[in-house]
Amino acid sequence: MLKTDIESELLPTERAIPIGLIVNELVTNSVKYGFPGEAQGTVTVTLKRVPGALRLTVADDGQGLDPLRADSGLGGRKRNNPLQFPLHRALKCRARTRSGQPCQAPAMSNGRCRMHGGSSPGAPKGNKNAFKHGRYTADAIARRRKISGLLRAMKALVKASE
Repeated sequence: MLKTDIESELLPTERAIPIGLIVNELVTNSVKYGFPGEAQGTVTVTLKRVPGALRLTVADDGQGLDPLRADSGLGGRKRNNPLQFPLHRALKCRARTRSGQPCQAPAMSNGRCRMHGGSSPGAPKGNKNAFKHGRYTADAIARRRKISGLLRAMKALVKASE
């Protein structure tokens, strides 16, 4: 059941649309997660004028968060620890930079980063970004020059035929 207690308030469209989207999302989440299965309850939406502002409240009397359940809100309270990311634990290049500090980039198999002499294989075969990475190879440049030459020749033929 949905209960509303909304004071009449005239809002400009650029304010009303985002508020409507937020209320829609909050009510949807309240119904979806506060009352799983066939559970029944009440979602209350209020909009009240307070000194200098409007106060929007969306509340429900659903089951709430259960910290013992893994699927209960905020990803089961999982936290990402940057110290556990593989990139953070990777060996560092440690080559001396222009400022005299050791390079902090991840090292390749030879102990250096790509900038300081590590292996750089380029885009893997079949990679969807291979075109982007291979755009400036000698073959790609030669193909583009050949196409440009053909286009110039076609333009010249069209101009000569006129």
